[in-house]
Order: sequence, then structure tokens, then C-alpha cells
Amino acid sequence: MGYLQQFIFFILVALPFMFISPTHSSLANGKVNTLPPTNTSDKVTLALYYETLCPYCADFITNDLVKVFLSDLYTIVNLKLVPWGNADILGDEPHCQHGEDECYLNTIHSCVIYYWPDVKKHFDFIRCTEQQSSKKPLVKNRAAMWKQCSEKLGMSAHRINKCYTSGYGLKLLLQYANETAKLKPPHEYVPWVVVDNQPLKDDFENFVKYVCEAYKGDHKPEACKTQAANVSSTHDKMANRIHPGCYASNNVTKAQSHIKPKKVHLSLYYESLCPYCRSFIVSQLVKVFNTDLLNIINLRLVPWGNAQYVKPNKTIICQHGEDECYLNTIHACAISIWPDPRKHFNFIYCIENQGLPIKDNQHSDGMEAVWKACSARSGMDQKLIKDCYDSGYGRKASFFNMKLDVHNQLDLNSSITQQFSLLLQYATETDHLYPKHLYVPWVTVNNQPLYDKYEDFITYVCNAYKDKDLVRACLSNSLKVTEEKFSRSPDATDATVAYTYQLLYVYRLQESPHSL
Repeated sequence: MGYLQQFIFFILVALPFMFISPTHSSLANGKVNTLPPTNTSDKVTLALYYETLCPYCADFITNDLVKVFLSDLYTIVNLKLVPWGNADILGDEPHCQHGEDECYLNTIHSCVIYYWPDVKKHFDFIRCTEQQSSKKPLVKNRAAMWKQCSEKLGMSAHRINKCYTSGYGLKLLLQYANETAKLKPPHEYVPWVVVDNQPLKDDFENFVKYVCEAYKGDHKPEACKTQAANVSSTHDKMANRIHPGCYASNNVTKAQSHIKPKKVHLSLYYESLCPYCRSFIVSQLVKVFNTDLLNIINLRLVPWGNAQYVKPNKTIICQHGEDECYLNTIHACAISIWPDPRKHFNFIYCIENQGLPIKDNQHSDGMEAVWKACSARSGMDQKLIKDCYDSGYGRKASFFNMKLDVHNQLDLNSSITQQFSLLLQYATETDHLYPKHLYVPWVTVNNQPLYDKYEDFITYVCNAYKDKDLVRACLSNSLKVTEEKFSRSPDATDATVAYTYQLLYVYRLQESPHSL
């Protein structure tokens, strides 16, 4: 009986401690830190619309959005992840911007969010898979990518896989498609971050500021107290630069898809060290990526300009010297390796935005440092670019020392010839322009030159497109183009003057002692 009395006494003493909520206490350095409870109605809704294989989404999730859980910000946030992004529905099937693997992984994410609704739980899984997707080299087995993460986090891979194979994951995914389609205003790119239904657009990396401003509760978390009081929007800073994101392709309904107008061909013929080309790329052409204009155009960049190839001397002559020939080649390599204009334009924009100085008759080490820094910033493997240049595209190897067949024609089976054709195709394309270019930048819309009206290229693109109502950039742009005789730009360099000027800068390719 005495033992029973002692047991009852022990239970009575311990009982109050059994009702302490573990969600409002944490143990740090041996001390209990109690967090004030947050009223659910006071929480701020933070939504991320993303796609699984967009590198900008992966970067934002792994390096920025994780801050929600690395601080006490999660106490005031309802975080919602929507894995659809720029995908479309054609027929009854989703078609994703980065191919079938992205649709597969979007569905896997949908399943995990459904079966593990605890946001910290499914966020850890999503962050883990995004880290895997950004690794070099990419994990080739798409199932292995997420199964490593499910195993690490103790989540049933069988349950996730069954969700996918049963078709239930697709139903979940299509719900996210519907939610994304109802966004107002519509998303322009991903990652697309929304705070209490207000899109942050290009200021999405500064989401903590907006969450803290939107919170109306009594208990400000430490994350908000340490937030800089005067964090200005980056909108003005980014007005003339490409936004870091995967841009939406033309969003048309199923009924419209079979009558979708043809895209407009927009071409820029330029050279890398021309100050007028630089100004146009950095201040004007970037507008293609800062609006939805990319949805209706096929953009082509041709880095040759006023350069000339002198066959007898096996010489390329560039208007602004050896450095320009070097950078023209670097641009050509990037365009070839990453044909997506969003990718190679970001790289070219970065280089042109540096305002590189021109050094006559010498190769500037600064040129190499600049493009390497831009490749790192753009997530492009600089080794691929360097190998492209060293292997025969550039000055370190003679791609003019080529094999000829019995008819003294280029041997198209020669690897050297194939490398040579990459750079020289831009020369050929530029030389065959009709009418011939008079200066650079030389802009054409559907093969029609704009002459000195090139800065007004958006108007001409919109006039050439057959359904302007689908394009916000066209609706906001004046579409009145007067029929007038084009005049030459006062900054133009005509062919005769250009060639005379070019003769001062000879870029002679040294023959390589080794075969390629």
C-alpha cells in the first residue's frame, strides 16, 4: 500500500510537466527558450510557384527560401509550394519546360506535399532533390535523385512511387496547374514568389522583408527584428538587366493551341566590342527577357559584325582588334553549347555589361577573367567554353589548316572542319544579308532590316505577330509605325570605312603543331 501511495504522489508531481507543448519550446545550450504562440489568422501566406529543373528555382529554394526554417520566421508564415511553373497541358498530358524528367519530378513533389503535409517535412525533401538536380554532373537516373532524399529523410519511397504509378500524382499535379493558371497577375517566370497574394516579381530574393511588413501580429520574430529597416526594392536596379529566372513560354488555351501564330524572327548582327552594340544589348534587347515578348519571338544572336575573313592569308580581321575576335569566338561557343537564348543571352549580357576597355594589338587577360566570371554567375561550365575555344574555334589552334578533298573542297567529315564551320557560319550568314548590313548593331525582323529604327524593335516585332492580344508587351507598346524612308544612323560605320579601319587590326591565327 505504501508503494501505491508513493506512485500516486509521483504521478501528481509529474502531471503538470506532461502538458507543456513541445512546439513552443526548444533546447539550446542547455536552456529552454519559449516562443510565443502565433495566432493562425495572423500568419502571412508565402507561396512559391516553381518547377523542379529550373536552375533559378533550385538556387532560390536551396539558398534563400531555406531561411524560413533557419530562423524563427516559420512562426509567422504559412508556406505553400506549387510545383508546376511554366508547364502546359496539351491534350490531357502535361508538357514541361525542361522535358519529361521535369514533369516526372514535379509529380513526385506533388505526391510528397500531399502525403507529408507538414511543411518542414516536405520542404526538406524538396530542398534535397533541388540540391541533387543542381549537382554537376546531373544525376542521370531521375528516380535515384529523389530516392536518395526519401531514404535520408525516412520517407517511404514505395508510397511515393505508388502515388506516381497509380496516376494519383498526375491528378495532384493538375490541381497545381489550375492554381498556377488562376494567378492574377499571371506569372512571368519562375521562381514566382507571392506574399499574401501580391507577387514580388524580380524582388523575390528579398521575400523576408515583405513577409515582415505583411505580418500584423503582436510577436515579431527575431528574423524581422534583424531585418534591415530600409531595404529598398531592387526593381529600379534591375530595370535594365535580365531577371534571374526561367521564363514562361507562350500560354495559350487548348482551344487556341492549334491556331497558335508563328513566332517572329528577331536577329541581331553584332560584334563584341562595339560600344553601340553593347548599349543596345544592355539597355534595349534585354527588354525581350524583362517582358513576355520572348513568348512570340525566335531570337538569334550573330557575333561577327564588321569582321572579315581573308582567305589567302588565313586571317580574320576584326574592327576592334584581337580582343574582339577572341570574344566573338567565346560568344559563338556559348551560343553553340547553350542554344537556349535565355541561357546564352544572360552570359553575353553579363560580358557586354562590363564595359570592357579596348586594347589595341594585344590580348587582354582581363577579357578572359570577365567571361569566366560571367560563366560562373550564369551557371555555365567555363571548361566547356574554354575547350571549345582551345580546340579549334580560336587563336590557339589553326582551324584553317583543314583537310581538303580531291576537288579542293572542305572535308565535312573532318572534326576541324566542323569546328571551323561554327564560327564561319556567322561570317557567311552576315555576308549573305540582303540588303547588306551597313553598320552594327544591325537588327532584322523576319529578315527585314530596321536600319536606324532598331531601338524600336518591339514595335516591329508586335506588328509582325498575328495575335497581339496574347502579348502584354505588345499591348503596352505603341504599334503605330510610319512608312518613311530609313536614314542611316549617325553612329554607323559603312562597309568601306569599316574595312579600312579593320586593316589596322589583324588577327592572324597561329597554326597548331598538334592535330585536333
